[in-house]
Amino acid sequence: MYPAIGQIVKATTGGLTYDGIGYFRQEKSNYLIVSNHRDIVLDSAFLQYIMRDNDLPTTEIAVGNNLLAIQFVADLMLSNRMIEVVRDGSPRDVYRNSCHFSDYIRRRITGRSLDSDEGMAEDGGASIWLAQRQGRTKDGFDMTEQGILKMLDVSGTGGFADAFEELRILPMSISYEYEPCGVQKALECWRKSRFGAYTKAEMEDVHSMLSGIMQNKGRVHISLCEPLTREELETAASRDRNERYRKLAEIIDKKIIDGYHLWDTSRYAAEILDGKKSNPEFEAFIEEEISSLPKDCDHDAIRKNLLTIYAVPYLRKNNLQPYFRR
Repeated sequence: MYPAIGQIVKATTGGLTYDGIGYFRQEKSNYLIVSNHRDIVLDSAFLQYIMRDNDLPTTEIAVGNNLLAIQFVADLMLSNRMIEVVRDGSPRDVYRNSCHFSDYIRRRITGRSLDSDEGMAEDGGASIWLAQRQGRTKDGFDMTEQGILKMLDVSGTGGFADAFEELRILPMSISYEYEPCGVQKALECWRKSRFGAYTKAEMEDVHSMLSGIMQNKGRVHISLCEPLTREELETAASRDRNERYRKLAEIIDKKIIDGYHLWDTSRYAAEILDGKKSNPEFEAFIEEEISSLPKDCDHDAIRKNLLTIYAVPYLRKNNLQPYFRR
């Protein structure tokens, strides 16, 4: 995949930059990479490209089984160290699959053998890329779902801080100058708001994958943030049981937003939402995006949604009140 991803970088981006790669050159370099999620394929693919470019082992990638209904997609992802995350079934099935997945992650990060019931035989393990939420961020708010943290905790032994310290969580932040599938995300948010729910069309995920790959993304930056410290984990552990996960999610979210590289497009969008004149080229880009929408949609509402996707990181990093929250 290295040549293929290299061609995508060359043809559809203004360059791929990164920082924090040095964490993977340390003695214990297996991490659970908890990442914001903006593109179905490229968030993790660009990370793999960077790892390979630095002569480092690529990570395993957690992928929801909803994306694997199409055989060629499943084959493509399975060839790139994919871990299938089974999300459907009865509540009992969901819980059992979550326990199995949690145990798998812990064994891979720590290097304990998958074949040993006692989990003592060493095999080196691997780092794992995991999105901070199920599905891509559709409204600009990169926020960690507490349910994912609870799933990770299921396989832990001992105290809360000990269980998460063993996972070696490293937050990752990816930022695109031009949001992949931005207008489609804005449309989905409008439909959910207007009709109360949104049902994906057949093959919609595949279409989103291909659109994300082929669209111009401008410049792209990945920040591999400082891993969670013992002190941060103990801060979360000191809270009441349910509050522990909320606090831990808050700590991860802060690292991701701090690491998020702001492009001018984010500031331009905030200016437009504030009623100010902004960059004419960006304004024209937004209008061109909106012009592709069906006529029976509320173009003004979707335009605001699209601008908000861009503006939220700028507003959050500058401690400004976002225009709306989920």
